[in-house]
Amino acid sequence: MEYSLNGAQYFSLVSTTQLPVGYGNGTPVEAFVLTLPQVEAQYVRMNIQTNWGNALFTGLSEVMFSTVPEPGALTLLGAASGMLLRRRQRQAR
Repeated sequence: MEYSLNGAQYFSLVSTTQLPVGYGNGTPVEAFVLTLPQVEAQYVRMNIQTNWGNALFTGLSEVMFSTVPEPGALTLLGAASGMLLRRRQRQAR
């Protein structure tokens, strides 16, 4: 898996990771969560290196990326919210 800010120059994000194999028979594959290092990226590229012998099909059913805020950012947000509430209460008096 690689990431890029401009779509031209890519950097390695993780070493080779084996994703669960689905057999296309309608049986769902258990969810797989891959925790990645925090990077700023606009593009993500997955290099699929094998299709497990099925030359006719290679695919991904669902891929989701999400960010998790750093604990320090949440603390800062909470402190700022508290200060704004205190300021409003003082102005209301």
